[in-house]
Amino acid sequence: MVDGGKNEEQTQLGQGHDQASGSVLPEVPGHTHEEGTAEHPVDVASGVASGFIGDPTLDRENGREPPKANAEQTKVKDELKRYMDALLAKSRTVTRMIEQLNEPYNPKPTEGTVKLAEELMSIATPISGAYEQMAGLVSKLEMEDVDHAGIQRRGEAFRRADQDEEPEQVPEPKNPRQRRRKGKGTSETAKLLAGDVGRGSSTARGAIRMAKAVTKDFGFGACNTLRKLSKGSETKSEDAVHRCLQHLRLDVPISTVSIHGDSEFPILRAGDFVKCMDRCGFWDKIFGTPNLERGEQMCYDYWCKYRKLYPNFDLFNTNLPLSRCLPIYIHGDEGQHYKKAAVMVIQWQSVFGRGTSLNNPNIHGNLSEKKYFVNQRGITLATRFVYAVMPKEHYGEDGESLEDVFQHICSDLREAYLSGVTLEDGFDISQDD
Repeated sequence: MVDGGKNEEQTQLGQGHDQASGSVLPEVPGHTHEEGTAEHPVDVASGVASGFIGDPTLDRENGREPPKANAEQTKVKDELKRYMDALLAKSRTVTRMIEQLNEPYNPKPTEGTVKLAEELMSIATPISGAYEQMAGLVSKLEMEDVDHAGIQRRGEAFRRADQDEEPEQVPEPKNPRQRRRKGKGTSETAKLLAGDVGRGSSTARGAIRMAKAVTKDFGFGACNTLRKLSKGSETKSEDAVHRCLQHLRLDVPISTVSIHGDSEFPILRAGDFVKCMDRCGFWDKIFGTPNLERGEQMCYDYWCKYRKLYPNFDLFNTNLPLSRCLPIYIHGDEGQHYKKAAVMVIQWQSVFGRGTSLNNPNIHGNLSEKKYFVNQRGITLATRFVYAVMPKEHYGEDGESLEDVFQHICSDLREAYLSGVTLEDGFDISQDD
């Protein structure tokens, strides 16, 4: 397994800037939010809860007096944000000191420097924890339940997303590696709902309630996903949402291998995942940027740095181009599924990504030509890729079945490493773990 460095606290693979994720829903022109109180009661009959103070114009149209902004709440939120900025600066300073005490910056750490690094780590941990707690408080202040005016604003966003407009003609890139294949029959509303649920900004039950409220006020128009979701059961919300959004799945072929006691055990080969990402133009899931040429440069820079630490690594004894060898991690963990029964989940992920939760939101997506980040930000559905899932009844007694799966993983990745994965334009990319 490739190790990007000895220091697990390092938040960048190179010297670079930070970034953070953006908003899922588009901004609707003419509608702005102000901070206010959440004193409106829950309307059980309509399924609408109070929260955002609402749009004054829409409130007057509906015969309601627009609520007054809560100045104290706004003041507290601004103060929290200033304190978060101070915590972020302190956390970066302490993290930088820890990095300087450890390898490779300090080639020969002594017992004293190791102890000092541990003490600094004990300082950095509560700082990071306080930052996360304050971020949660700010989110609660900004993202409470949506009231009637908020429903109308989001309905307007859905309606704008699905209206039949002539698509903007974007010239096809000359380089086939940059070509993004467009999906067929997928509305923007479905993508917005899937993004909300996938990123955790909305629960499955919340998505169903929102769909019901929007459909009640505006209808579902040409969006079948909104119509189906509005009829979903709130008591079985997870099943309903996944059933409605299953057409957004990545079409990765399911392979079968022979293991102990089962001749057709299903797996998802890493090479098939890469081919699908190439076909759909999802290189940002692997490199943190959609630019494949930039990804090649990341790979080359990474292996050049890795060679300084481990000059005898097997890759450096071959003629494989470093820019076409993708470093990945393999991770296995036992979780729970139906009725809390144990299940082993094995997945792989790229070394590269969009940074960590401490990245600066002011420069989101600003990856320069020489800067890139670790893969610790974003939802796991889009950054970790399942290889195999095995219930414990298959490996609980002797473990031979699990060992067989690991053997197939090693064989599959070795083949990808030596032979490469052929992309649609004939370009080969290898994986190295």
